[in-house]
Amino acid sequence: MTVENIPIWPEATEAYMTTYRMERSPFHKDRLFPAILIAPGGAYLGTSDREAEQVALAYVAKGYMAFVLRYSCGEKARFPRPIIEGFKAIGMIRANAKDWHIDPTKIAICGFSAGGHLCGSLSNLWHRQDLAKQAGYKPDEIRPNAAILCYPATALPIVTGGRPTDVPENMLQAYIEKMNIPPEIQKAIFIKDGMVHYDLGKAMMDSILGENWTPEDAKAWSCEQLIGDHTPPSFVWTTADDATVPAEDIINYVLALRKAGHMAEFHMFAHGVHGLSLATDITADNPTHVNPEVEPWLDLSVAWLTQAFSQGSAEEGPA
Repeated sequence: MTVENIPIWPEATEAYMTTYRMERSPFHKDRLFPAILIAPGGAYLGTSDREAEQVALAYVAKGYMAFVLRYSCGEKARFPRPIIEGFKAIGMIRANAKDWHIDPTKIAICGFSAGGHLCGSLSNLWHRQDLAKQAGYKPDEIRPNAAILCYPATALPIVTGGRPTDVPENMLQAYIEKMNIPPEIQKAIFIKDGMVHYDLGKAMMDSILGENWTPEDAKAWSCEQLIGDHTPPSFVWTTADDATVPAEDIINYVLALRKAGHMAEFHMFAHGVHGLSLATDITADNPTHVNPEVEPWLDLSVAWLTQAFSQGSAEEGPA
Protein backbone atom coordinates (compact mmCIF):
# COMPACT_ATOMS: atom_id res chain seq x y z
CA MET A 1 0.00 0.00 0.00
CA THR A 2 1.18 3.50 -0.82
CA VAL A 3 0.58 5.93 2.02
CA GLU A 4 1.61 9.51 1.41
CA ASN A 5 0.57 13.03 2.32
CA ILE A 6 -0.11 15.36 -0.60
CA PRO A 7 -0.43 19.09 0.16
CA ILE A 8 -3.58 20.79 -1.09
CA TRP A 9 -1.93 24.20 -1.36
CA PRO A 10 1.74 24.66 -2.35
CA GLU A 11 2.13 27.47 0.19
CA ALA A 12 0.31 25.94 3.18
CA THR A 13 0.82 22.83 5.28
CA GLU A 14 -2.37 22.57 7.35
CA ALA A 15 -4.46 21.18 4.48
CA TYR A 16 -3.39 17.91 2.89
CA MET A 17 -4.69 14.62 1.51
CA THR A 18 -3.42 11.27 2.76
CA THR A 19 -3.56 8.46 0.23
CA TYR A 20 -4.15 4.78 1.00
CA ARG A 21 -3.57 3.19 -2.40
CA MET A 22 -3.39 -0.54 -2.92
CA GLU A 23 -0.43 -1.83 -4.91
CA ARG A 24 -1.23 -3.11 -8.38
CA SER A 25 -1.36 -6.89 -8.42
CA PRO A 26 0.11 -8.77 -11.41
CA PHE A 27 -3.13 -10.76 -11.38
CA HIS A 28 -5.18 -7.57 -11.81
CA LYS A 29 -2.75 -5.33 -13.66
CA ASP A 30 -5.48 -3.74 -15.79
CA ARG A 31 -8.10 -3.45 -13.08
CA LEU A 32 -9.46 -0.03 -12.15
CA PHE A 33 -10.69 0.48 -8.60
CA PRO A 34 -13.34 2.80 -7.21
CA ALA A 35 -12.08 5.58 -4.95
CA ILE A 36 -13.42 7.27 -1.85
CA LEU A 37 -12.42 10.61 -0.34
CA ILE A 38 -13.08 10.80 3.42
CA ALA A 39 -13.69 14.06 5.28
CA PRO A 40 -13.50 13.61 9.08
CA GLY A 41 -15.68 15.70 11.37
CA GLY A 42 -14.69 18.14 14.09
CA ALA A 43 -17.02 21.16 13.80
CA TYR A 44 -14.53 22.81 11.41
CA LEU A 45 -12.35 23.30 14.52
CA GLY A 46 -10.21 20.26 13.73
CA THR A 47 -10.44 16.89 11.96
CA SER A 48 -11.10 13.82 14.08
CA ASP A 49 -8.54 11.01 13.89
CA ARG A 50 -11.34 8.58 14.78
CA GLU A 51 -13.06 9.35 11.46
CA ALA A 52 -9.95 9.26 9.31
CA GLU A 53 -7.38 6.48 8.82
CA GLN A 54 -9.39 3.59 10.25
CA VAL A 55 -12.35 4.51 8.05
CA ALA A 56 -10.04 4.69 5.04
CA LEU A 57 -8.57 1.26 5.81
CA ALA A 58 -12.06 -0.18 6.23
CA TYR A 59 -12.90 0.93 2.69
CA VAL A 60 -9.54 -0.31 1.37
CA ALA A 61 -10.49 -3.73 2.75
CA LYS A 62 -13.64 -3.49 0.62
CA GLY A 63 -11.65 -2.84 -2.56
CA TYR A 64 -11.45 0.96 -2.63
CA MET A 65 -8.55 3.30 -3.12
CA ALA A 66 -9.06 5.57 -0.12
CA PHE A 67 -8.06 9.14 0.65
CA VAL A 68 -8.43 11.27 3.78
CA LEU A 69 -8.79 15.03 3.46
CA ARG A 70 -7.40 17.14 6.30
CA TYR A 71 -9.07 20.41 5.37
CA SER A 72 -8.45 23.84 6.89
CA CYS A 73 -10.03 24.35 10.29
CA GLY A 74 -10.30 26.96 13.02
CA GLU A 75 -9.20 30.42 11.96
CA LYS A 76 -8.42 29.15 8.44
CA ALA A 77 -11.81 27.51 7.90
CA ARG A 78 -13.58 30.61 6.56
CA PHE A 79 -15.77 29.56 3.67
CA PRO A 80 -15.33 28.66 0.92
CA ARG A 81 -11.74 27.58 1.68
CA PRO A 82 -12.47 24.04 2.99
CA ILE A 83 -14.89 23.49 0.10
CA ILE A 84 -12.27 24.56 -2.43
CA GLU A 85 -9.86 22.14 -0.76
CA GLY A 86 -12.38 19.33 -1.17
CA PHE A 87 -12.72 20.12 -4.86
CA LYS A 88 -8.95 20.24 -5.29
CA ALA A 89 -8.71 16.79 -3.67
CA ILE A 90 -11.33 15.31 -6.01
CA GLY A 91 -9.59 16.96 -8.95
CA MET A 92 -6.24 15.46 -7.95
CA ILE A 93 -7.72 11.98 -7.59
CA ARG A 94 -9.36 12.18 -11.01
CA ALA A 95 -6.26 13.72 -12.65
CA ASN A 96 -4.13 10.83 -11.33
CA ALA A 97 -6.72 8.14 -11.96
CA LYS A 98 -4.65 6.35 -14.62
CA ASP A 99 -1.47 6.23 -12.53
CA TRP A 100 -3.36 5.31 -9.37
CA HIS A 101 -5.46 2.59 -11.12
CA ILE A 102 -8.75 4.34 -10.32
CA ASP A 103 -11.94 4.36 -12.35
CA PRO A 104 -12.51 8.13 -12.82
CA THR A 105 -16.27 7.59 -13.06
CA LYS A 106 -16.40 5.94 -9.62
CA ILE A 107 -15.15 8.55 -7.17
CA ALA A 108 -17.24 8.78 -4.00
CA ILE A 109 -17.00 11.14 -1.04
CA CYS A 110 -17.71 10.27 2.59
CA GLY A 111 -18.08 12.83 5.36
CA PHE A 112 -18.80 12.75 9.08
CA SER A 113 -20.61 15.51 10.99
CA ALA A 114 -18.96 18.76 9.83
CA GLY A 115 -17.17 16.62 7.24
CA GLY A 116 -20.67 15.52 6.22
CA HIS A 117 -21.56 19.16 5.69
CA LEU A 118 -18.40 19.56 3.63
CA CYS A 119 -19.31 16.54 1.49
CA GLY A 120 -22.88 17.80 1.17
CA SER A 121 -21.42 21.07 -0.11
CA LEU A 122 -19.18 19.23 -2.57
CA SER A 123 -22.20 17.26 -3.78
CA ASN A 124 -24.27 20.34 -4.44
CA LEU A 125 -21.74 22.99 -5.50
CA TRP A 126 -19.39 21.17 -7.89
CA HIS A 127 -21.20 22.64 -10.91
CA ARG A 128 -20.43 26.25 -9.96
CA GLN A 129 -17.91 27.73 -12.36
CA ASP A 130 -16.55 30.22 -9.80
CA LEU A 131 -15.71 27.54 -7.24
CA ALA A 132 -14.27 25.20 -9.86
CA LYS A 133 -12.05 28.02 -11.10
CA GLN A 134 -10.76 28.68 -7.58
CA ALA A 135 -9.92 24.98 -7.30
CA GLY A 136 -8.08 25.07 -10.63
CA TYR A 137 -10.33 22.60 -12.42
CA LYS A 138 -13.37 22.44 -14.68
CA PRO A 139 -16.67 21.50 -13.00
CA ASP A 140 -16.81 17.99 -14.48
CA GLU A 141 -13.31 17.32 -13.16
CA ILE A 142 -14.39 17.89 -9.55
CA ARG A 143 -17.75 16.14 -9.70
CA PRO A 144 -18.29 13.46 -7.02
CA ASN A 145 -20.07 10.42 -8.44
CA ALA A 146 -21.71 9.47 -5.13
CA ALA A 147 -21.85 10.79 -1.57
CA ILE A 148 -21.98 9.07 1.81
CA LEU A 149 -23.08 11.41 4.59
CA CYS A 150 -22.65 10.19 8.16
CA TYR A 151 -24.61 12.12 10.82
CA PRO A 152 -24.02 15.19 8.64
CA ALA A 153 -24.56 18.80 9.67
CA THR A 154 -26.61 19.48 6.55
CA ALA A 155 -28.72 22.39 7.84
CA LEU A 156 -27.16 25.71 8.82
CA PRO A 157 -27.08 27.48 11.15
CA ILE A 158 -26.48 25.02 13.97
CA VAL A 159 -26.88 26.88 17.24
CA THR A 160 -27.94 24.90 20.27
CA GLY A 161 -27.47 27.68 22.80
CA GLY A 162 -25.15 25.38 24.67
CA ARG A 163 -25.71 21.98 26.22
CA PRO A 164 -25.13 21.23 29.91
CA THR A 165 -22.74 18.43 30.80
CA ASP A 166 -23.86 18.10 34.45
CA VAL A 167 -20.22 18.67 35.40
CA PRO A 168 -19.30 21.37 37.96
CA GLU A 169 -16.83 24.06 36.92
CA ASN A 170 -14.15 22.72 39.25
CA MET A 171 -14.29 19.37 37.44
CA LEU A 172 -13.66 20.87 33.98
CA GLN A 173 -10.15 19.48 33.51
CA ALA A 174 -11.16 16.02 34.71
CA TYR A 175 -14.09 16.13 32.28
CA ILE A 176 -11.80 17.09 29.39
CA GLU A 177 -9.42 14.24 30.22
CA LYS A 178 -12.14 11.66 30.76
CA MET A 179 -13.90 12.51 27.50
CA ASN A 180 -10.59 12.85 25.62
CA ILE A 181 -11.62 16.20 24.19
CA PRO A 182 -9.04 17.53 21.69
CA PRO A 183 -7.65 21.04 22.32
CA GLU A 184 -9.35 22.50 19.26
CA ILE A 185 -12.78 21.25 20.38
CA GLN A 186 -12.25 22.74 23.82
CA LYS A 187 -13.01 26.10 22.20
CA ALA A 188 -16.67 25.07 22.27
CA ILE A 189 -16.67 24.66 26.08
CA PHE A 190 -17.90 27.45 28.35
CA ILE A 191 -18.96 27.92 31.96
CA LYS A 192 -22.49 28.97 32.88
CA ASP A 193 -23.86 29.19 36.42
CA GLY A 194 -20.86 27.27 37.72
CA MET A 195 -21.45 24.33 35.37
CA VAL A 196 -19.64 23.15 32.24
CA HIS A 197 -21.53 23.63 28.96
CA TYR A 198 -20.55 23.26 25.33
CA ASP A 199 -21.86 24.60 22.03
CA LEU A 200 -20.18 22.95 19.06
CA GLY A 201 -22.73 24.49 16.70
CA LYS A 202 -21.88 28.10 17.47
CA ALA A 203 -18.15 27.36 17.53
CA MET A 204 -18.48 25.81 14.09
CA MET A 205 -20.50 28.71 12.69
CA ASP A 206 -18.01 31.24 14.03
CA SER A 207 -15.16 29.35 12.34
CA ILE A 208 -16.68 29.11 8.89
CA LEU A 209 -18.55 32.43 8.71
CA GLY A 210 -16.93 34.68 11.31
CA GLU A 211 -18.39 35.80 14.62
CA ASN A 212 -20.74 38.35 13.04
CA TRP A 213 -22.57 35.90 10.79
CA THR A 214 -26.30 36.22 10.17
CA PRO A 215 -28.95 33.54 9.48
CA GLU A 216 -28.94 34.64 5.84
CA ASP A 217 -25.18 34.10 5.66
CA ALA A 218 -25.68 30.59 6.99
CA LYS A 219 -28.57 29.77 4.66
CA ALA A 220 -26.32 30.28 1.65
CA TRP A 221 -24.27 27.26 2.79
CA SER A 222 -27.16 25.09 4.02
CA CYS A 223 -27.03 21.86 2.02
CA GLU A 224 -30.74 21.23 1.60
CA GLN A 225 -31.03 24.66 -0.06
CA LEU A 226 -28.46 23.70 -2.69
CA ILE A 227 -29.88 20.43 -4.07
CA GLY A 228 -30.50 20.43 -7.81
CA ASP A 229 -30.36 18.27 -10.92
CA HIS A 230 -26.58 18.13 -10.53
CA THR A 231 -26.63 16.48 -7.07
CA PRO A 232 -25.17 12.92 -7.11
CA PRO A 233 -26.75 9.83 -5.52
CA SER A 234 -26.48 9.91 -1.74
CA PHE A 235 -26.32 7.45 1.15
CA VAL A 236 -27.21 9.08 4.47
CA TRP A 237 -27.31 7.76 8.02
CA THR A 238 -27.77 9.05 11.54
CA THR A 239 -29.24 8.03 14.89
CA ALA A 240 -32.60 9.10 16.24
CA ASP A 241 -31.23 10.43 19.52
CA ASP A 242 -28.12 12.24 18.25
CA ALA A 243 -27.92 15.22 20.62
CA THR A 244 -25.57 17.30 18.45
CA VAL A 245 -27.08 17.24 14.95
CA PRO A 246 -30.88 16.87 15.01
CA ALA A 247 -32.17 13.89 13.07
CA GLU A 248 -34.97 16.11 11.77
CA ASP A 249 -32.46 18.26 9.86
CA ILE A 250 -31.00 15.20 8.19
CA ILE A 251 -34.44 13.81 7.37
CA ASN A 252 -35.28 17.11 5.67
CA TYR A 253 -32.17 16.76 3.54
CA VAL A 254 -33.17 13.25 2.47
CA LEU A 255 -36.71 14.42 1.69
CA ALA A 256 -35.25 17.20 -0.48
CA LEU A 257 -33.18 14.60 -2.34
CA ARG A 258 -36.31 12.53 -2.95
CA LYS A 259 -38.28 15.56 -4.10
CA ALA A 260 -35.54 16.30 -6.62
CA GLY A 261 -35.75 12.71 -7.89
CA HIS A 262 -32.30 11.58 -6.79
CA MET A 263 -31.27 8.07 -5.81
CA ALA A 264 -30.94 8.07 -2.03
CA GLU A 265 -30.68 5.51 0.75
CA PHE A 266 -31.34 6.58 4.33
CA HIS A 267 -30.81 4.79 7.63
CA MET A 268 -31.84 6.19 10.99
CA PHE A 269 -30.68 3.87 13.74
CA ALA A 270 -32.70 3.92 16.96
CA HIS A 271 -29.91 4.85 19.37
CA GLY A 272 -26.39 6.22 19.26
CA VAL A 273 -24.34 9.21 20.33
CA HIS A 274 -22.90 11.70 17.87
CA GLY A 275 -19.48 10.83 16.44
CA LEU A 276 -19.80 7.05 16.24
CA SER A 277 -17.47 6.67 13.24
CA LEU A 278 -17.28 2.90 12.52
CA ALA A 279 -19.13 2.26 15.82
CA THR A 280 -16.53 -0.39 16.76
CA ASP A 281 -13.72 -0.70 19.31
CA ILE A 282 -11.17 0.34 16.72
CA THR A 283 -12.58 3.88 16.41
CA ALA A 284 -13.92 4.32 19.95
CA ASP A 285 -12.36 6.54 22.59
CA ASN A 286 -15.07 5.76 25.13
CA PRO A 287 -17.68 2.97 25.53
CA THR A 288 -20.51 5.05 24.02
CA HIS A 289 -18.76 4.90 20.64
CA VAL A 290 -19.22 1.13 20.39
CA ASN A 291 -22.65 0.37 18.94
CA PRO A 292 -23.33 -3.04 17.32
CA GLU A 293 -26.67 -1.83 15.94
CA VAL A 294 -24.98 0.95 13.97
CA GLU A 295 -21.84 -0.96 12.95
CA PRO A 296 -23.43 -2.41 9.74
CA TRP A 297 -23.57 1.05 8.13
CA LEU A 298 -20.22 0.50 6.41
CA ASP A 299 -21.27 -2.72 4.67
CA LEU A 300 -24.58 -1.11 3.77
CA SER A 301 -22.76 1.82 2.19
CA VAL A 302 -20.48 -0.44 0.15
CA ALA A 303 -23.44 -2.44 -1.17
CA TRP A 304 -25.22 0.80 -2.02
CA LEU A 305 -22.16 2.24 -3.81
CA THR A 306 -21.93 -0.89 -5.95
CA GLN A 307 -25.55 -0.43 -6.91
CA ALA A 308 -25.22 3.31 -7.51
CA PHE A 309 -22.20 2.88 -9.76
CA SER A 310 -23.71 -0.06 -11.66
CA GLN A 311 -26.92 1.83 -12.40
CA GLY A 312 -25.02 4.24 -14.55
CA SER A 313 -25.13 7.20 -12.15
CA ALA A 314 -21.41 7.58 -12.70
CA GLU A 315 -21.55 7.54 -16.48
CA GLU A 316 -21.93 11.29 -16.63
CA GLY A 317 -18.50 11.75 -15.03
CA PRO A 318 -15.39 12.37 -17.12
CA ALA A 319 -13.40 9.40 -18.32
